[in-house]
Amino acid sequence: GGEDFELDEFNLGDIGEQFGASEPEEGAASSDEELNPALSVRGGEPSSGGGVELSDRDFRALQATLARLPQNLRLAIEELIGEKGLSGTQLVELVDLLVGGASAKEIAALTGRITGVRIRVPAQYEKKTGLAFEEERDTFSYRFRRNILPVLRGFLLAAAAIALLVFLGYRFVYRPASAYLLYSAGYRELVNDRFVSANQLFDRGVRRWQIKNWYYRYAEGFAQKNQYAFAADKYDALLRSYPDDRKGIFDYADLESKVIGNYPKAEELVNRILSKNMYDYQGLLAAGDNYLAWGALDPSKYEEARRDYATILQKYGIKNEILFRMLRYFIRTNNYPEVESLEKRFQADKSLRVDPEAYAELGGYLISQNRLEDVRDILFRAKNVDSRLPEVHYNLARYFKRVGDFGEESVALENTLFYLRRSLPLTRERLGMLVDTFDRVGESHYRKKEYLDAEQAYLEGIRRYESALAQNQLQPSAQFGKLYSDLGDLNYYVSGDYDQALALYRTAETNLYTSTDLKYKEGYVNYRDGRYEPALLDFYNAAGTYSTNLNLMFATANTLFERHDLFAAQGYYNGVLDALELKRENRTDFAPSSNVQDRELLTDMMMTYNNLGVTLNLLGRQSEDSAKYSQALVNFTRSMEAFDQLSRDPLTMRGTQSVSLAALNTKEILFPLPGYELQIYADLPMDPQAPGFQSTAAP
Repeated sequence: GGEDFELDEFNLGDIGEQFGASEPEEGAASSDEELNPALSVRGGEPSSGGGVELSDRDFRALQATLARLPQNLRLAIEELIGEKGLSGTQLVELVDLLVGGASAKEIAALTGRITGVRIRVPAQYEKKTGLAFEEERDTFSYRFRRNILPVLRGFLLAAAAIALLVFLGYRFVYRPASAYLLYSAGYRELVNDRFVSANQLFDRGVRRWQIKNWYYRYAEGFAQKNQYAFAADKYDALLRSYPDDRKGIFDYADLESKVIGNYPKAEELVNRILSKNMYDYQGLLAAGDNYLAWGALDPSKYEEARRDYATILQKYGIKNEILFRMLRYFIRTNNYPEVESLEKRFQADKSLRVDPEAYAELGGYLISQNRLEDVRDILFRAKNVDSRLPEVHYNLARYFKRVGDFGEESVALENTLFYLRRSLPLTRERLGMLVDTFDRVGESHYRKKEYLDAEQAYLEGIRRYESALAQNQLQPSAQFGKLYSDLGDLNYYVSGDYDQALALYRTAETNLYTSTDLKYKEGYVNYRDGRYEPALLDFYNAAGTYSTNLNLMFATANTLFERHDLFAAQGYYNGVLDALELKRENRTDFAPSSNVQDRELLTDMMMTYNNLGVTLNLLGRQSEDSAKYSQALVNFTRSMEAFDQLSRDPLTMRGTQSVSLAALNTKEILFPLPGYELQIYADLPMDPQAPGFQSTAAP
């Protein structure tokens, strides 16, 4: 109720008549009583007509009170008095309130009781009089509040709503959308190997809006690209923003344990889970797996792995998932009885879905133990569960090589490489498997005389190995050092690049691989190049504490001779001859003309007799021991007899026109010529396993 009205326009109408205050009719007398009937009221008693007589003062008070009342209340009062003819006590009570200047609220309450209808009084009328209110309506402040302020308020509310929409749109639409574009652009950079740019775009995306899944994608993407520092940084950033994220914790622990090999870091991450619940199933499983991998470097960690697995069994009951892990624990601690016990348990249950990783490892372990009878069944059972598991194909390749099925070995090796390349990022175990597989592929090509393919396989294996060394994913080991030795063999046997072969053999030793054959070949290269002292050391190292290998003994004897260590050379030649004579005696049907092995044996005897003869002759010259001269001639004679037997035609029995080295040496002794020196068979067999001293072909 803020209706506009003017006080001077207020007409009492019937109310004026009721109170004796109606306007005089035109032409009527204007006496005081006619103009103000209230003057005749006595003590406020009702008039004879049922009305109330008021004095001028009371009437003016009544008018003033009516003037300040809200319109709805005034109309109600006018209707009561003027139209409905209110009278009696109710009229007196109402007039008393009006004359007494009662509040609008009090008057409304009485009027409501009389009419039976509740009359609402606007709040403004409770605080100030109607006249004051009307006067206020003419002020600027009132018009501002009533007319301008509502419009301004609406404008401001609209502006605030627009600003809120803009803010919400920017914060919850633009920022996430623009962040998504930055993440996507950065990931494309990552795929294209522009890692620094990818990382910068990721950081910009994070500042725009954090999206948890992108942390995982970037971490996994960097890991697949072997950018492990970037991958670890993403997991660290994830856990700073989401400290209790289980997936982030376990994925990060897997990266550190299985890929990077930072086992203490993985332990720290898993302990975030176990510190809150020491029996957390997934936490105990991850801890045990980390300790199991850690045991390869620190065997004491195997016991901690067993403890965690045992805790799970005790807390959650017997589970095959844990029994398969216990199988791997027993394999790695080489507890064959326990391995065999679990193998029988699992093999007895043909309906059991085996753990393919554990079964692949079991197959590999049995190969190492030379127990091949069940290997094929075990590996194929694992393959039936997961045919894409690289470990299955890798151990099948090992098995087929052991049984001599080289065709199936080649297929298994190809499958191994195929599935390894699709299982990025490679764990440390799989990375080692990859390096070894390249070595095995190279050996397969070498066996088939596909030398260029063999070289490519060896070089790729070496590249992968050296990259893993640089990132501390692998440690030097004989298994990986063998790559250098095998590549060295290509240079040694095929291309004849002996210096390169020697350098590769030395690198193989730096990487912890060595063997009798390798040391022999190092000695051969040094001997061939006239480096007799290192050659002799190589041959001694090849022999170890003792060796009966005749090729090695002959090579050592020749090297001692070239170093002028004639007494030692004599001893080695005598040892070689004793062994050769024993072999000759054990041949029941000795036929060098038709039997290749007999021919090689006779050739070795011919060469050794000659070389021993030269050694004895030189010793005789040094000591002036005539017996040495005689022994030298006897050995030359035996060498010539062997040569004659080797060179005679088996059908015609005619000899050759060529002259043996022993014959020339004998002639020099009997008829010395100036400048002539006695000659030995100086060439060495290229390989300690070669069938004879003259063998130079690749094995």
